[in-house]
Amino acid sequence: GDADTAGKEARMQDTTKLLTPEEFAQHTKISRALVYELMKDQTLRPGVHYLLLGPRTRRFPWGPELVKRLLLDSLGSGTPPAETPRAPGAPPPPPVGTGGDRFNWGL
Repeated sequence: GDADTAGKEARMQDTTKLLTPEEFAQHTKISRALVYELMKDQTLRPGVHYLLLGPRTRRFPWGPELVKRLLLDSLGSGTPPAETPRAPGAPPPPPVGTGGDRFNWGL
């Protein structure tokens, strides 16, 4: 009921922190440069993995929901990425969620 929903929301607020990209890199044990590269190539997407709070302000809501989303995306069962324009004749991007040989979200 409503009490269950309110309890879950209260627990989520208690456990969710907004991390800078640098703090996110520390938590995931990857480099800061890789975080920015993953945001640039849409592996990490605004509104899905992080919040855009201004033109240059990004925050990652670190908590159970983000970890679950990252895990689902690493397994290929997350939200599909936004379409990215490609030059005519350019090879297709690697499949979403696999990370190719660059990155594995298996936390």
